Amino acid sequence: MNPPLPRRSYAWCLVLAIGPALCATPPATPTPTNQPTLKKQLTREANFVTYAPADLVACETADGLARIVILTNTTGTREVGLSYGPAPVGAAARSMAARFAKNYLRRAPDFKIDRVWERGARIVMDAHYTGAHGRRMTCRSWTACSNEVGQQSWIAAPANEFAAARPELLTILANIHVTRDAFRVTTRLPAALPLNRYTLPDDSASVLAPVGWQMQPLGPCAFIARDPAAHASFMVASVDVLSPALGVKVPGAFITDYLVPHRAMEYLAGQQGLAQSMRFLEVTPRTDLVQQIGQVYTAGPVDVAQFLYTFSAGRTRCKGYTFGISFGSRFNIGWKFWHMTASAPVASFDRMAVTFVKMFESYRINDQFAQQYIANGMAHLRVLQRQTSELVARNASEIHNMMQAAFEERMRSGDYIDYQRSNYIRGEQDWVSDMEGGTLSHSDRWGTRNTANGDYYEGQPYNYFNYTGDNPKYNEGMTAIDSRALWERYVR
Repeated sequence: MNPPLPRRSYAWCLVLAIGPALCATPPATPTPTNQPTLKKQLTREANFVTYAPADLVACETADGLARIVILTNTTGTREVGLSYGPAPVGAAARSMAARFAKNYLRRAPDFKIDRVWERGARIVMDAHYTGAHGRRMTCRSWTACSNEVGQQSWIAAPANEFAAARPELLTILANIHVTRDAFRVTTRLPAALPLNRYTLPDDSASVLAPVGWQMQPLGPCAFIARDPAAHASFMVASVDVLSPALGVKVPGAFITDYLVPHRAMEYLAGQQGLAQSMRFLEVTPRTDLVQQIGQVYTAGPVDVAQFLYTFSAGRTRCKGYTFGISFGSRFNIGWKFWHMTASAPVASFDRMAVTFVKMFESYRINDQFAQQYIANGMAHLRVLQRQTSELVARNASEIHNMMQAAFEERMRSGDYIDYQRSNYIRGEQDWVSDMEGGTLSHSDRWGTRNTANGDYYEGQPYNYFNYTGDNPKYNEGMTAIDSRALWERYVR
């Protein structure tokens, strides 16, 4: 069990991160008459439920995969907003805060940032601008990212009324909720791009490729398809590598010892200047396929793997998926690396997932072309590549499941993030008592209430600002619900 002092310090850090609104000394008792009368509203798209005064109307929009709800009044003097969706990769909070400012500039060309506070994955930003009716407006926003899910919250009011309006606006903001399963709907993988069948000039193989992509043959059964506008690509290719044991140096040839597929991809792409700073997110050896291919390829060792990774292509950070096979040689003369690879910038890779799956599934080797190879003594090549094509097609569903699983995890974490955000803004905390069999106590700005029997302990040291978790009835320190594991066990 964590000691009380760290929990108290953590609570105060959260209060300071949200801003001065929650740092004022709370009154001894709540004053319901000063609280706004809230009316429940469900947005037209049914992804948000809001509780706000009747003069504030909720409007839902989309920004990529993120959903946005904005509540405003007819005079434009009150605004409360929330953006909820997948977080950008990398400096996610910074990227979201910058995107928020950029979007606001479109609405108010004189939007100017006054102050910014950054604490880990949270950013608080103050700004001002001229509103729709020519009034000078003040805006405060909060950016938070967790488990690849990002939220952008903000409130705005006239500058001379902002301090007085802030408690009401924060109450409205804390009462915006994402409907259950809404995130699952909004983050569903997009449909595939329009595809046409493309056949290589030598009629050796064909593939479905997006309309407008540039197709470049790379030899028999190999090609690269590119979308110059989106920097996305799909390729089927093989590379011959010489062994250092030969003791020769051939201009333009790759020379290195036998490498397993993901290391072969890292080495060869780096040598060609196609990918730098490669970082592997997931590497899955396919020992089941090694046994199947080994029944056909008997000239040396073979390794099969599928892997997901990120890399730098110039100044662009990209993401790639590769199904690769390394074919060794028993005579240690050289080896071959064959692969199918899909890649795109990190920001657009997930949106391209379904298109890539369709391309993986559609790759076909022409039977007549393969028969020519058989006639020329290349029976092994035909059988190997044909079986590989079929195996890759079966793997397409695995790629889809991998992409969808990431989105499912983001959806499951959405309720917890909403729970945290509401508690932080409103100054509340839940505690669990082991001595009372997992009973929850809820502390707010005025005291602490036992949720099982309704007992309420008012004033210091039981309010949110001072309470350290000491059980008022038993000699124990209760545990703060400050992790997703505890939330799922006791709250959800």
